[in-house]
Order: sequence, then C-alpha cells, then structure tokens
Amino acid sequence: MRQFLYCFFVLCALTSNAQKDTLNRFSENGKKEGIWKVYLDQYLNPVDSVQKAYFYAFERYDQGQIVFKFYKEKYTLNDSIAYSQPLSELGNPIVLNGTYKWFEPNGQIMKQYEFKNGFPMYYKSYQYYANDPKKCGYNEIRDWSKKYNDLAGSYYYEAFWDGKLLVVGWFKKDKKKWKLMKEKTTKNSGLILF
Repeated sequence: MRQFLYCFFVLCALTSNAQKDTLNRFSENGKKEGIWKVYLDQYLNPVDSVQKAYFYAFERYDQGQIVFKFYKEKYTLNDSIAYSQPLSELGNPIVLNGTYKWFEPNGQIMKQYEFKNGFPMYYKSYQYYANDPKKCGYNEIRDWSKKYNDLAGSYYYEAFWDGKLLVVGWFKKDKKKWKLMKEKTTKNSGLILF
C-alpha cells in the first residue's frame, strides 16, 4: 500500500510539472511560444493579476507572433454583456466556457463569442447602418472548430455584406507569418457603413 501511494504521488507530481511546462513558454530565441494563460475581467479584457480577474482563458503564440490574443475592448457602462456561465467572484477566476454576448445600449447585439475550456470556438460580429440602426449591414464570422488541415490556431473565416457572402478564407500560417488567406472575395455594393 505504501509503495502504491508513493507511486501515485510521484506520478501526480510529474503530471502537474509536465502540464506547467506546456504553459507560458518561451522559444530558444526568447519569443513567446505555444499556449499562454491570460486573466480577464468581466468584459473579457486582459488584466495583469489574478486579483483583478473573473475569468481565465488561453492565448496562442507561434515564435512570438500572435495567433489568438485577447485585446482590450472599448465598452462603456451603457453596453451590456450576457454570460451563459455564472460570473465568478473577483480574484477567484474560472475558465471561460460557454457563450458571451455584448449588446449596444439600444439592445442590438454587437458580438458573440463561444469558448470551450478557455479556447475560442466561434465568433460573430454585427455592425449596423448609421441611418438604419436596426438593420445589420455587416457580419464577420470566425470558426475555430473548422481548422485548416488540423493546424492548431487556424480557423475558418467568412464576412457578409447585406446578408451576401463577401469573403471566405482561412486564418493560417503561410511560410513564416499567420494571416487571413482569402479563398473567395466578391465586390460589395459600394455602400459605406457608418
């Protein structure tokens, strides 16, 4: 029994060390590499400490280049956000899981994210006409569940103008750089949003 417990604790220690080694790594030339843990406030903006966080999730880097990163969003107190998971206590962050929707003061949805175990799965943005704020003129979709040749960090992309497909492509690495590779682009109607 004693040997079993000893082996069990050794295996647990090795497993936890192996998991820590895969997070927040630097490459041999000192650049961020792989998966990085990030702490987020209630609006999913990155914060600099656990004490300021409600959630945590993961960003992805490849030789220092951002593949997926949380950026600070410009929301006002009039904007609202809806979560499909409960908001944790400040300073006791939980992993992002579920759907998050941001709304303008008039109730129109601005964007929607879906996360699974801290990783993005789906994103859709909505932009409305200035002269007709109830009419959505532009949508952007990113789908991480559809990967390019199973490439980690890649995702499928679509953009719509007035409900018509405008751009189709993949965000993937081409030689040394991550970027959107358009497979299909059509001209829009020439209308200007906003």
